[in-house]
Amino acid sequence: MFLDVDYLMSLQYSGSQGTSDTEMTFPDSSIRVENYLGFAPFYYSLAYSMMAKKCVCIGSGGGFVPSLMRQAQIDIGFPDTYGDETIIIDANLEPIPHPDGGNPLWGWQGHAHWAEDENHPFNQRYPEVKKIIKKSSEAIKDITFEIDLIHIDADHSYEGAKKDFEAYFPKVRKEGIISLHDTDSCGGITVLIEELKGRPDIEVINLGEMVYSKWTKEDNIFDLETKGKLPKDFDPTVRPAHAEKYRWGGLGIIKKLS
Repeated sequence: MFLDVDYLMSLQYSGSQGTSDTEMTFPDSSIRVENYLGFAPFYYSLAYSMMAKKCVCIGSGGGFVPSLMRQAQIDIGFPDTYGDETIIIDANLEPIPHPDGGNPLWGWQGHAHWAEDENHPFNQRYPEVKKIIKKSSEAIKDITFEIDLIHIDADHSYEGAKKDFEAYFPKVRKEGIISLHDTDSCGGITVLIEELKGRPDIEVINLGEMVYSKWTKEDNIFDLETKGKLPKDFDPTVRPAHAEKYRWGGLGIIKKLS
Protein backbone atom coordinates (compact mmCIF):
# COMPACT_ATOMS: atom_id res chain seq x y z
CA MET A 1 0.00 0.00 0.00
CA PHE A 2 0.96 3.64 -0.40
CA LEU A 3 1.74 4.38 3.24
CA ASP A 4 5.43 3.58 3.03
CA VAL A 5 6.48 6.61 5.02
CA ASP A 6 10.23 6.05 4.88
CA TYR A 7 10.21 5.62 1.11
CA LEU A 8 8.05 8.68 0.43
CA MET A 9 10.00 10.88 2.82
CA SER A 10 13.27 9.85 1.18
CA LEU A 11 12.28 11.25 -2.22
CA GLN A 12 13.63 14.65 -3.22
CA TYR A 13 11.10 17.50 -3.07
CA SER A 14 8.70 15.47 -0.92
CA GLY A 15 8.51 18.54 1.30
CA SER A 16 6.97 20.53 -1.54
CA GLN A 17 3.98 18.19 -1.29
CA GLY A 18 3.27 19.10 2.31
CA THR A 19 5.16 16.29 4.01
CA SER A 20 7.21 16.66 7.15
CA ASP A 21 9.54 14.02 8.55
CA THR A 22 10.25 16.15 11.60
CA GLU A 23 7.93 16.71 14.54
CA MET A 24 5.65 19.64 13.84
CA THR A 25 2.85 21.58 15.47
CA PHE A 26 -0.47 22.18 13.78
CA PRO A 27 -1.45 25.87 13.61
CA ASP A 28 -3.17 27.34 16.66
CA SER A 29 -2.94 24.11 18.65
CA SER A 30 -0.62 22.10 20.84
CA ILE A 31 -0.99 18.99 18.67
CA ARG A 32 2.35 17.63 17.49
CA VAL A 33 2.75 14.86 14.94
CA GLU A 34 5.59 13.14 13.12
CA ASN A 35 5.87 11.74 9.60
CA TYR A 36 3.03 13.81 8.22
CA LEU A 37 2.34 12.81 4.61
CA GLY A 38 0.75 16.03 3.37
CA PHE A 39 -0.92 15.59 -0.01
CA ALA A 40 0.32 12.00 -0.47
CA PRO A 41 -2.94 10.25 0.51
CA PHE A 42 -4.85 12.65 -1.72
CA TYR A 43 -2.80 11.88 -4.84
CA TYR A 44 -3.16 8.18 -4.16
CA SER A 45 -6.90 8.45 -3.56
CA LEU A 46 -7.43 10.43 -6.76
CA ALA A 47 -5.85 7.73 -8.89
CA TYR A 48 -7.43 4.89 -6.92
CA SER A 49 -10.98 6.21 -6.64
CA MET A 50 -11.28 7.09 -10.33
CA MET A 51 -9.58 3.80 -11.34
CA ALA A 52 -7.17 5.79 -13.48
CA LYS A 53 -5.87 3.64 -16.31
CA LYS A 54 -3.54 6.26 -17.76
CA CYS A 55 -1.71 8.62 -15.40
CA VAL A 56 0.74 11.29 -16.56
CA CYS A 57 3.07 13.41 -14.43
CA ILE A 58 4.78 16.44 -16.00
CA GLY A 59 7.75 17.34 -13.81
CA SER A 60 8.74 14.67 -11.33
CA GLY A 61 11.57 15.68 -8.97
CA GLY A 62 12.30 12.55 -6.98
CA GLY A 63 9.25 10.62 -8.15
CA PHE A 64 6.83 11.43 -5.31
CA VAL A 65 3.60 11.92 -7.30
CA PRO A 66 4.22 9.20 -9.91
CA SER A 67 4.96 6.77 -7.07
CA LEU A 68 1.50 7.39 -5.65
CA MET A 69 -0.16 7.19 -9.05
CA ARG A 70 1.49 3.88 -9.86
CA GLN A 71 0.96 2.39 -6.41
CA ALA A 72 -2.76 3.13 -6.70
CA GLN A 73 -2.90 1.30 -10.02
CA ILE A 74 -1.06 -1.66 -8.52
CA ASP A 75 -3.37 -1.79 -5.51
CA ILE A 76 -6.48 -1.67 -7.70
CA GLY A 77 -5.26 -4.89 -9.27
CA PHE A 78 -5.97 -4.29 -12.94
CA PRO A 79 -5.59 -7.40 -15.14
CA ASP A 80 -2.15 -7.80 -16.70
CA THR A 81 -3.57 -7.13 -20.16
CA TYR A 82 -5.51 -3.99 -19.14
CA GLY A 83 -2.85 -1.52 -20.25
CA ASP A 84 -2.69 0.64 -17.14
CA GLU A 85 0.44 2.76 -16.88
CA THR A 86 2.00 5.80 -15.30
CA ILE A 87 4.08 8.05 -17.53
CA ILE A 88 6.60 10.69 -16.46
CA ILE A 89 7.44 13.63 -18.71
CA ASP A 90 10.55 15.43 -17.51
CA ALA A 91 13.28 17.15 -19.52
CA ASN A 92 15.69 16.99 -16.55
CA LEU A 93 16.84 20.57 -17.12
CA GLU A 94 18.84 22.96 -15.00
CA PRO A 95 16.71 25.42 -12.98
CA ILE A 96 16.02 28.60 -14.95
CA PRO A 97 16.30 32.03 -13.31
CA HIS A 98 13.60 34.65 -13.19
CA PRO A 99 14.00 37.02 -16.16
CA ASP A 100 14.27 39.95 -13.75
CA GLY A 101 17.01 38.27 -11.74
CA GLY A 102 14.72 37.27 -8.87
CA ASN A 103 13.84 33.93 -7.35
CA PRO A 104 15.87 31.13 -8.99
CA LEU A 105 13.01 28.69 -8.33
CA TRP A 106 10.76 30.66 -10.67
CA GLY A 107 10.82 28.24 -13.59
CA TRP A 108 11.86 24.62 -13.51
CA GLN A 109 12.69 23.79 -9.93
CA GLY A 110 15.38 21.22 -10.56
CA HIS A 111 16.46 17.89 -11.87
CA ALA A 112 14.59 14.64 -12.21
CA HIS A 113 16.76 12.97 -9.59
CA TRP A 114 15.77 9.45 -10.65
CA ALA A 115 17.29 10.18 -14.10
CA GLU A 116 20.74 10.66 -12.59
CA ASP A 117 20.95 7.41 -10.64
CA GLU A 118 19.77 4.00 -11.87
CA ASN A 119 19.72 2.86 -8.25
CA HIS A 120 17.47 5.71 -7.14
CA PRO A 121 14.68 4.38 -4.87
CA PHE A 122 12.02 5.36 -7.41
CA ASN A 123 13.71 3.37 -10.18
CA GLN A 124 14.11 0.38 -7.89
CA ARG A 125 10.51 0.36 -6.74
CA TYR A 126 8.69 1.28 -9.95
CA PRO A 127 10.87 0.24 -12.90
CA GLU A 128 7.78 -0.19 -15.08
CA VAL A 129 6.91 3.52 -15.04
CA LYS A 130 7.46 4.94 -18.53
CA LYS A 131 9.88 7.87 -18.57
CA ILE A 132 9.87 10.40 -21.40
CA ILE A 133 12.92 12.62 -20.99
CA LYS A 134 11.81 15.53 -23.15
CA LYS A 135 10.32 18.96 -22.75
CA SER A 136 6.56 18.73 -22.31
CA SER A 137 6.08 20.63 -25.58
CA GLU A 138 7.94 17.84 -27.40
CA ALA A 139 6.54 14.91 -25.43
CA ILE A 140 2.94 15.72 -26.36
CA LYS A 141 3.52 13.75 -29.58
CA ASP A 142 4.16 10.63 -27.51
CA ILE A 143 0.77 10.82 -25.80
CA THR A 144 -1.47 8.90 -28.19
CA PHE A 145 -4.14 7.92 -25.66
CA GLU A 146 -6.75 9.56 -23.45
CA ILE A 147 -5.42 10.63 -20.07
CA ASP A 148 -7.44 9.86 -16.95
CA LEU A 149 -5.28 11.78 -14.47
CA ILE A 150 -2.47 14.25 -15.12
CA HIS A 151 -0.34 16.20 -12.66
CA ILE A 152 1.33 19.40 -13.92
CA ASP A 153 4.38 20.42 -11.90
CA ALA A 154 7.08 21.50 -14.35
CA ASP A 155 7.75 25.06 -15.55
CA HIS A 156 6.38 27.23 -12.73
CA SER A 157 6.12 30.45 -14.70
CA TYR A 158 2.65 31.59 -15.76
CA GLU A 159 3.53 31.18 -19.42
CA GLY A 160 5.05 27.74 -18.95
CA ALA A 161 2.27 26.32 -16.78
CA LYS A 162 -0.40 27.71 -19.10
CA LYS A 163 1.27 26.14 -22.13
CA ASP A 164 1.36 22.76 -20.38
CA PHE A 165 -2.29 23.03 -19.41
CA GLU A 166 -3.45 24.08 -22.87
CA ALA A 167 -1.33 21.48 -24.67
CA TYR A 168 -2.42 18.51 -22.57
CA PHE A 169 -6.02 19.48 -21.84
CA PRO A 170 -7.30 18.07 -25.17
CA LYS A 171 -5.66 14.74 -24.29
CA VAL A 172 -7.63 14.41 -21.05
CA ARG A 173 -10.82 12.39 -21.26
CA LYS A 174 -14.20 13.84 -20.35
CA GLU A 175 -14.48 13.89 -16.54
CA GLY A 176 -10.74 13.34 -16.30
CA ILE A 177 -8.69 15.21 -13.69
CA ILE A 178 -5.81 17.67 -13.98
CA SER A 179 -3.93 18.54 -10.79
CA LEU A 180 -1.83 21.69 -10.71
CA HIS A 181 0.84 22.08 -8.04
CA ASP A 182 2.05 25.22 -6.22
CA THR A 183 -1.12 27.20 -6.80
CA ASP A 184 -0.52 29.32 -3.70
CA SER A 185 3.25 29.67 -3.61
CA CYS A 186 4.28 30.56 -7.16
CA GLY A 187 2.80 33.76 -8.51
CA GLY A 188 2.40 32.64 -12.11
CA ILE A 189 0.52 29.49 -11.17
CA THR A 190 -1.64 31.42 -8.71
CA VAL A 191 -2.66 33.70 -11.58
CA LEU A 192 -3.34 30.71 -13.83
CA ILE A 193 -5.60 28.87 -11.37
CA GLU A 194 -7.68 32.00 -10.85
CA GLU A 195 -7.92 32.49 -14.60
CA LEU A 196 -9.09 28.92 -15.12
CA LYS A 197 -11.98 29.38 -12.70
CA GLY A 198 -13.77 31.40 -15.36
CA ARG A 199 -13.91 28.59 -17.91
CA PRO A 200 -17.31 26.90 -18.42
CA ASP A 201 -15.83 23.57 -19.55
CA ILE A 202 -14.09 22.76 -16.27
CA GLU A 203 -14.63 22.74 -12.51
CA VAL A 204 -11.80 24.14 -10.40
CA ILE A 205 -11.03 23.68 -6.71
CA ASN A 206 -7.92 25.22 -5.16
CA LEU A 207 -7.10 23.29 -2.01
CA GLY A 208 -4.55 25.87 -0.96
CA GLU A 209 -1.25 25.36 0.72
CA MET A 210 0.00 23.42 3.70
CA VAL A 211 0.68 25.72 6.66
CA TYR A 212 2.42 24.21 9.66
CA SER A 213 2.67 27.11 12.03
CA LYS A 214 1.80 30.75 12.29
CA TRP A 215 3.28 32.26 9.19
CA THR A 216 4.46 35.71 8.31
CA LYS A 217 5.72 37.07 5.03
CA GLU A 218 9.23 37.11 6.41
CA ASP A 219 9.13 33.31 6.62
CA ASN A 220 8.45 32.84 2.89
CA ILE A 221 11.43 30.97 1.42
CA PHE A 222 11.10 32.76 -1.89
CA ASP A 223 11.37 36.17 -0.21
CA LEU A 224 14.27 34.97 1.91
CA GLU A 225 16.02 33.56 -1.14
CA THR A 226 15.66 36.82 -3.03
CA LYS A 227 17.03 38.76 -0.05
CA GLY A 228 19.91 36.32 0.44
CA LYS A 229 18.67 35.42 3.92
CA LEU A 230 18.02 31.70 3.60
CA PRO A 231 20.11 29.57 5.97
CA LYS A 232 23.25 28.39 4.19
CA ASP A 233 22.35 24.78 4.87
CA PHE A 234 18.76 25.07 3.61
CA ASP A 235 18.08 22.55 0.86
CA PRO A 236 14.46 21.69 -0.02
CA THR A 237 15.55 18.52 -1.81
CA VAL A 238 16.85 16.67 1.24
CA ARG A 239 15.70 15.70 4.71
CA PRO A 240 14.33 17.15 6.85
CA ALA A 241 11.69 17.88 4.29
CA HIS A 242 10.31 20.87 6.15
CA ALA A 243 11.26 23.50 8.62
CA GLU A 244 8.22 24.40 10.66
CA LYS A 245 7.89 28.00 9.60
CA TYR A 246 8.23 27.30 5.90
CA ARG A 247 5.08 26.81 3.92
CA TRP A 248 4.83 25.19 0.55
CA GLY A 249 2.59 24.39 -2.30
CA GLY A 250 -1.04 24.61 -2.84
CA LEU A 251 -2.88 22.17 -5.07
CA GLY A 252 -5.50 22.88 -7.71
CA ILE A 253 -7.87 20.15 -8.88
CA ILE A 254 -9.49 20.63 -12.27
CA LYS A 255 -12.22 18.38 -13.65
CA LYS A 256 -12.83 18.36 -17.39
CA LEU A 257 -16.56 18.64 -18.05
CA SER A 258 -16.63 18.34 -21.82
